[in-house]
Amino acid sequence: MITGGIDVGIKYTKVVIFDDDRLVIKKQGLSGGINREQNVTELWNVAVKEALLEDRDIEAIGVTGKGKYNVPFGDVRKTELICMVKAAKYLCPDATMVANIGADEVLVAVMNEDETISEYFQNQKCSAGLGMMIDNLADEFGWDYEKVSSLRGENVIKVSDGCPVFARMDVLEHMNKGAFAEDVMRAVIHAAAVRTNATINDITFPNEEKFMLLGGLSKNEAFVEAMSAKKGISFITNEMAEYGCAIGAALCAVDWKSANE
Repeated sequence: MITGGIDVGIKYTKVVIFDDDRLVIKKQGLSGGINREQNVTELWNVAVKEALLEDRDIEAIGVTGKGKYNVPFGDVRKTELICMVKAAKYLCPDATMVANIGADEVLVAVMNEDETISEYFQNQKCSAGLGMMIDNLADEFGWDYEKVSSLRGENVIKVSDGCPVFARMDVLEHMNKGAFAEDVMRAVIHAAAVRTNATINDITFPNEEKFMLLGGLSKNEAFVEAMSAKKGISFITNEMAEYGCAIGAALCAVDWKSANE
């Protein structure tokens, strides 16, 4: 069965196409603002073409993310919570917890063996957006992912970990005082780790034995190291973790197709 998964996030859209359990292609692009539907459609069309497929070959398409209703050709729409749990169990079958850390939010869930959710928690609005701030600051500095991900080690300055607006003001103050760009970025990464850890700690009955990270920040090695140091555990990551919710959406498409045959 050939299925597709689309995760339309605040800043980025991820697309995956599977042929049964085999990943055929993955693509990522900007979600866009008022042109979101057009951007997502164009990205999907590129993915289908590069996979050497046609639309009629795709048997079901699952969609998730903040812009899931901007995809008119989706067959089934699911929340990020459901998709991230399905993806975590797909990438690591014995995972017990998962945190999806994207540009605008942190969503944490405790999972049972059968993919049911025993508890979940989402960050508060005032602490959202630190992931996007890292991305935007990297653009300002002209740095690529490898540069940002390499900024491991001790944090020597501080920015607000409670609000991206205050964090941005702290960044400007440090830069005006002549702080090194590397130290400023490292401080923002650590602030994101603090806020993510705080969201995780709001879980009442955690099971951190096999804790998986999904989402864009899961590929940032400096962030994952800071998270591990603050939480005192080793997190599970995967090269496909950035596409976690898109993978989960594709798996939901399989379930939808099977239920409607």
